[in-house]
Amino acid sequence: MRAAGVSTRVRSGLVGSGTWLGRHWPMLVIAGLAFAVRLVPVLRGGGLTGRGNYDPFVYYGAAAALSTGKLPYRDFLLLHPPGVLLALFPFTELGELAGDPIGMAGARLAWMAMGAVNAALIYLILYRRGRTAALVGAGLYAGWYPAWYVEHDVRLEGLATLLLLIALLLLGRIGARREPLGWVVLAGALLGYGALVKLWGLVPLAVVLVWLLVSHGVRLAAGALAGAAGVIGLVMTPFAIAAPNWLQLIVFAQLGRPRDDDDWQFRLRSLLGMAPVTGTVGTIAMVVAALLTVAAIVVACRTPTGRLHAALAVAGTAVLLAGPLWYPHYAAFVAAPLCLLYGNAAGVFLRRMTVRWLRVMVAAGFAAVLLAGVLALLGSTTGTRFPAARLTALLDGRPGCVTTDRTAVLVLTNTLRRNIARGCPVVVDSLGYRFAGQGTDASPAATRHRYQRELVDYLASGHSAVLVSRSPKSFEPELRARIESWPVIGGVGRYQVREPS
Repeated sequence: MRAAGVSTRVRSGLVGSGTWLGRHWPMLVIAGLAFAVRLVPVLRGGGLTGRGNYDPFVYYGAAAALSTGKLPYRDFLLLHPPGVLLALFPFTELGELAGDPIGMAGARLAWMAMGAVNAALIYLILYRRGRTAALVGAGLYAGWYPAWYVEHDVRLEGLATLLLLIALLLLGRIGARREPLGWVVLAGALLGYGALVKLWGLVPLAVVLVWLLVSHGVRLAAGALAGAAGVIGLVMTPFAIAAPNWLQLIVFAQLGRPRDDDDWQFRLRSLLGMAPVTGTVGTIAMVVAALLTVAAIVVACRTPTGRLHAALAVAGTAVLLAGPLWYPHYAAFVAAPLCLLYGNAAGVFLRRMTVRWLRVMVAAGFAAVLLAGVLALLGSTTGTRFPAARLTALLDGRPGCVTTDRTAVLVLTNTLRRNIARGCPVVVDSLGYRFAGQGTDASPAATRHRYQRELVDYLASGHSAVLVSRSPKSFEPELRARIESWPVIGGVGRYQVREPS
């Protein structure tokens, strides 16, 4: 009886209404929902070892190469800072033990869990503004399309968001502690590492530094700057010493990319999570969402932390609208600040609504919209199945190097490390060579010709070249004829294995 009583008290202490779990159990529900909407479409589509987007395999392949002693910028091309490579180290070690397809699957699951953690962090940040604000902000993020897009696979923006949100949670402790300098330095270090994940991370770092300077004085701003500078210097110095051309690859190659034709309305619609909505309905929805966002900014600016969230959203949006290129995953750069704004505004709005039945109706409407979005994501599919077994059978026993225009082939056939062991050229971002020469005086046509010739030369350097069936069609006629002259060893679906002559 005594043991039963003790057990009852322990359980009550863990989950009782007055405990941390008792107060924040909705957060755990939302986090679980966020994880589910990121996992289920992948399982219904290509699976954890399927072929998804191009970039995630570049990051994993680069991290795997780094784990073997190959340095980015010096030994292989990489157009991003090295932050994501270090974050992927545990999964490349798993890949060393169990094979890179398993390592990639582990990384994907970790990024999905990261999305769940990000939703939980938004809940905790907004909880100081009330439970309603926390529920709305975290719930929105769980089913927010831009956030889902970058967190169902290994992309830079999901990791950058995690670092930003942890930093914001720490900065929220300034008013609650007499000596917040240590927390501010740590927040600065996290934001500094965010810039090492993606250069855009310099924007939230600058916003936070200005906010600290204006709101809390020089001392705390200097502390955050010291934390950021320390991390950036510690991580980048070894790579900079080993590869003096790192600045050209990370900065100038990115800045030199040609501007695309996407108009600002499409970008804004994507930023607001409405990329699939087009036509007149899309325009109307964009205008309404933009007006609601402006209202949320006005409401947020009434508090110091609200002003920080508003500044992050405005600065990030301005950078994305003015940037030369646009890809769907860019919208995730402001996903977290926008959800923080909306959550805070919803909390204030519902708190001031005195008519109970109206408040209930508004809350029910929001829940219905959120549920519809979540169900739409759960019913979707992403990625394609990869014929790993059959394609690996074609490559096993082949001498020399395997070349390909898609790093996914090297990762999912567990060929990358074998290539490195045989002294083969390390190419994890074949498309990146198109931009590596940007910033020169060469014309776009000359740049394209140089890139295609270099890519075909690389493909020809191996004993087996694996190409997507449609990829030769994208080459210039002379180079296409060269590829098509190589004997076909075999093919599986869209993948064709040739023997370069």
